[in-house]
Amino acid sequence: SCTEQLVSMGLPALILGNRPEFGYVKSKEYKTLEDLIQVLRGRQNGEGAFGLWAANAHVVDLVSVYAMHFLVEARERGRSVPADIISNGNNYLRSLSGQDGGGLAEERTRAYAIYLLTRQGIVTTNFAAGVQKRLEANHAKTYTQDIASAYLAASYQLMKQQALAEQLIGGVVFGAPITAPDAYFDVLSRDAQLLYLTARHFPERLPKLKPEALDGMVKEIAGGSYNTHSSGRSILAFDAYAVVAEKLPPGTLAVSEVLRNNTVRPLAMPPGLIPRAGFSVDTAKLQFSNQSDL
Repeated sequence: SCTEQLVSMGLPALILGNRPEFGYVKSKEYKTLEDLIQVLRGRQNGEGAFGLWAANAHVVDLVSVYAMHFLVEARERGRSVPADIISNGNNYLRSLSGQDGGGLAEERTRAYAIYLLTRQGIVTTNFAAGVQKRLEANHAKTYTQDIASAYLAASYQLMKQQALAEQLIGGVVFGAPITAPDAYFDVLSRDAQLLYLTARHFPERLPKLKPEALDGMVKEIAGGSYNTHSSGRSILAFDAYAVVAEKLPPGTLAVSEVLRNNTVRPLAMPPGLIPRAGFSVDTAKLQFSNQSDL
């Protein structure tokens, strides 16, 4: 598997492993997430980037940044990630962040790298300002709706520059036309990244989302319009959304079993967004009710 596929396989095991309501999640290719991390370590070259197939110069910058995102997520979630792989990877992110992008897709990747550095508490003010200046100069008509603006907005939010962050995130909407597409950038992966960043750094905006925003993502998945990359992105996004939902007041979902003799008995519902409950073999019907908007 290429590095992108490895990371995309690792994300569901990393994230869904902490959500028992989905059942046991097991990686088929590697025994543990730690094994996968070691494979990534073996593909890290001298510059700190991750080769697409081995530790060499055959590097796709977006895939390398994506790999770093996985490692940062893994460390934040308590997984054992060697310090040197993070340190070397951050050196690569710094180098990439300081380079001019050749086009909108390249600037998007630099904004993504800046976001990961900022998230780790590394000062990125000059990097962010540089990317924003180039976007305004070279992509004035398109960058405000590009996910690059969302990554810059999240970085500014982390740097406590809320006014600038709100200005940038406000122009990025779900379902917008794709600008500067590449092999790893389609409608689903774009909207998944926007949902992830919104849920993590602008959760107050979630109640204002129109149902069509999530419906669009669900339709892409239901129609089979997904790949390894957009699948990993979507799982990240839905988990971030679920974390916000779990902080809301308890829901009022209730289920009762109606027996064949018309006796109605409430079922005990365990906590969690996707509760499981058994019902009697004598049940003729199930009744669902919900008094909240969730």
